[in-house]
Amino acid sequence: MILLVWDVDGTLVDVSGAGKRARLHAISDFARFQDVGISDLVYETGGESDRVIMERALRVVGGKPVSDWPLVKDRYLSYLEQELTQNKGRTLPGVNELLTHIGTYPGFRQVLGTGNVEQGAHKKLLRHGLAKYFQTGGFGDVHRSRPAILKEAIANAKSLYQARFSDILIIGDTPKDASSADALRLPCLLVATGQYSASELKALGKPVVESFNNLSATMRSIENALSLFPTDR
Repeated sequence: MILLVWDVDGTLVDVSGAGKRARLHAISDFARFQDVGISDLVYETGGESDRVIMERALRVVGGKPVSDWPLVKDRYLSYLEQELTQNKGRTLPGVNELLTHIGTYPGFRQVLGTGNVEQGAHKKLLRHGLAKYFQTGGFGDVHRSRPAILKEAIANAKSLYQARFSDILIIGDTPKDASSADALRLPCLLVATGQYSASELKALGKPVVESFNNLSATMRSIENALSLFPTDR
């Protein structure tokens, strides 16, 4: 059985900055120092988790990263719902067709491996009709490092599907997806629909596709990426 572990933002959807704006509003509510450039603090630098971004911002604005986190997360989710209602963004090219196609293969399972908090990922995917493809995953609620998030995704997949996976593929759009896959000794496939160009991603020495717009080409890329690094987990 093959497990595909998917990132969300820049890989499956583009929510037009809704997450950043929601983080900005949430952190502003808890800021004790109001003369700090909060907008720069909540910008995601490619693959960081929601928790890492918001805890870092809280430290700078005088908040309490550990004790404030549960309250900040709830506030963030409330603002995220508002932002997505105003502008949900778009499903990235070819994603719907690709996820539907993979779902027809009995030997494939798909889970999420994302820095989003779990409810945040669900809200984003639900708006685009993609939540139905994912029953579990690893998220940025508890874990701060991306390898830990991916390990949680794999463990949850094993538990849910009661399966030993012959191959596991990490799919994302940032250098952190590539380095995290390396840390777990897993193959990855990168897609240039996020903030990094195809040339920037290819410089990492990983398989890259411009988008998922061509279904047959994407499936070949998935097969090729898996063949480069066979696993047995």
